[in-house]
Formats: sequence, structure tokens, C-alpha cells
Amino acid sequence: MLRAEPSGNLSWSFKIFENDHPVGRANFAWFQGTPQPIIVQNEQFTVDPLDIESSEYVLHQNGNVIAKTRLNGGRFRHRFHVDYGAKSFELRSDGWNRDGLDVIDNNKRLGIIQRTGRLTRNTQIDMPEYVPIAVRAFILGYSLNVWAQTGAG
Repeated sequence: MLRAEPSGNLSWSFKIFENDHPVGRANFAWFQGTPQPIIVQNEQFTVDPLDIESSEYVLHQNGNVIAKTRLNGGRFRHRFHVDYGAKSFELRSDGWNRDGLDVIDNNKRLGIIQRTGRLTRNTQIDMPEYVPIAVRAFILGYSLNVWAQTGAG
């Protein structure tokens, strides 16, 4: 399980933990429209806005695209996609109370993204470990941005 904790009350800089062990840090303030770093297991990645008006982003490493987001029907429908290699994960509200986002792969629930409490931005993603940690951190950060922009979550 991957977990992100903000460095401060109003900070968009997060510490990243895997199974309660620190593995990196990230600035998830992607909505600012400037490239932001994700550093996990001593590897650096960058998140760039693809199109700031549509809230789509790209995860890069050394000039190579690792993953990217895309909307499905608009940000207020709470259905989003993350493309990674040949995979396309759908992120959608996990129910009527919208306490989290399900990660769907081929119409099958692969994982869940949720806050660890009602009044916190501590967030965790439970996905199989065959999905690289940087991609899981990217999906987690994208979810935080979705929640910040839409009030969902």
C-alpha cells in the first residue's frame, strides 16, 4: 500500500510511504500549471500539464512518457483514466458517498484510493505492486488534484 502525507497543513508537498516505510516525496500542486517533481526510490520523475484547461497530465522520466491522464466525459462526472503502457486504468467514484476512487482495469476493481480520515489529506492507494511505485504515486497525486478541483472525495 502506498500512502502520501502532506508536509504541512496547507502544503502540496507530500512524503510518500510504502508499507509505512518512507520511499520518496512529491509536489502534487499540478493545478498550478508548472512541472512538478515526484521522487521515489531515488529516481526522479516530472509531472507536466498536458492541457491545463482539461486537467490532463503526463508523467515523464528522462524525456520518456511513463503515464498520462485523460478525462472521460468531463471532470465533474468523476471518471478519469490513467494510461500506462498498454494499460488504461479508470478512476471513478466508489459509491454514492464518494469516500474514494476505485481503480478499474477491464471492468474489474483493481484497487482503491481513499483518504485515511475525514479531516485529513493523508491519502492511500491500494493497488498491486506490479504497477510501478512511480505510476501509483502519479495516480495518487492525480486523485488529490481531482478532489481539490471538484470537491469530490
